[in-house]
Amino acid sequence: MASASDSALSRISYIHDVSFASLAKLDHFIYKQNGYTAVNLGLDSANAQAARVNQFNCRLGKWLDGEESQNDFGHLHAYKAVDAPHHRVHESMQQALDALTGDWEQSPQVQQQLFESFSDVEQASDNVIENLDKMVVEKHGAHRG
Repeated sequence: MASASDSALSRISYIHDVSFASLAKLDHFIYKQNGYTAVNLGLDSANAQAARVNQFNCRLGKWLDGEESQNDFGHLHAYKAVDAPHHRVHESMQQALDALTGDWEQSPQVQQQLFESFSDVEQASDNVIENLDKMVVEKHGAHRG
């Protein structure tokens, strides 16, 4: 009975962490989509305002700095590895949004800057997603599910 209870608790913990990682990724994708949509809707749009949030005030950033997540995951290498690419996503998004203040539709230089900034957003984002996945594997082992 005790073994079955431990197994059930372990599975529940795993499912909780997989669900969290999935929600964190979804929030992250929504953040990026807000930035991309701001290109069409402009810097006064709600999308642009949502994309202006820094890495400490977005949902993922608040979670990373939270006491519960630090207690649950703080000892994991992958948890610690999320911070740098997460910071880079926000920094690159801010650079892209800053470029929109110019005449980006008529300027090949500004378009190139936008392309480079968004490319960096995507590259850093891939690292964030990869580390969120690794975090769950690192905590629970590779053969769960």
